[in-house]
Amino acid sequence: MKTLKLILCFSLAIVFSACEDKPLETIYSDIDGQEYYKDMSSEMNVRKATRLILENKQEQVPNDIILSIADSLITDNKKWKIMYFDAFSQVIYRLNDRERAIVSPALFAFFIRNPIEYKSKIDQLSHNKSDILLEIISNQVSESLVDDQITINSIINLTFSYCKDCTQQELDFIVSYVQLAEKLIVE
Repeated sequence: MKTLKLILCFSLAIVFSACEDKPLETIYSDIDGQEYYKDMSSEMNVRKATRLILENKQEQVPNDIILSIADSLITDNKKWKIMYFDAFSQVIYRLNDRERAIVSPALFAFFIRNPIEYKSKIDQLSHNKSDILLEIISNQVSESLVDDQITINSIINLTFSYCKDCTQQELDFIVSYVQLAEKLIVE
């Protein structure tokens, strides 16, 4: 038994000493590690900013890059789409009214094309952050309804068209959320 403990301690010492020489950024899987290192060693861009925000280093990310993260919400890459939304929703409070108006179409498009992912993500946010997202969606709903060619029902039906295999509860969420966004008066 004493020999087994000695071997285990020796093995752990070897493992830890092997990791000691590598910077934290390179201790990842080969697949994600290479991608991560490439992103983090580049100039500031959307992917690097997203990673920084998700690592709680928001102060290193300027607001103009946050606007670019919002524009990236429409990507077809599912992994990055969710990462972009997670990062964007963490720093949404930093945007002023003008910047919120700029990101409004991208966030609205994300909601329409990904209603279930949107719902699951806002359920995890603080009330303050989810309220800010609702205000931004509300502004875009109001803009969409101005010319009377688009109705609240057409917005709901379009969102339904992206909601494959949705439960009745998920469909009810879409209806309630869009109706709430329509009624919200942002001052």
